[in-house]
Amino acid sequence: MGLSDGQDKSGVLGFNSREEGVGYGLFGRCDANGGAGSARNHRSASASGGNSRFNDAVVGLSDAKVKSGVYGLPIPAPPA
Repeated sequence: MGLSDGQDKSGVLGFNSREEGVGYGLFGRCDANGGAGSARNHRSASASGGNSRFNDAVVGLSDAKVKSGVYGLPIPAPPA
């Protein structure tokens, strides 16, 4: 768990410099029905994102019937 109110600082920050095998910079798991393994909320920037030099940036998997691995909702732009 992490918390930061400092400018340009992270509450939780993870790095993994492994170049082979499996590794996670940041991993979250939650078994509660209403919980999230990892979540992010932001008012004016991207809520979450990913970058990969050689593979998929964001990947999701759902074992639930008729559900998405990665799901997003667009919010209508305010009137001009």
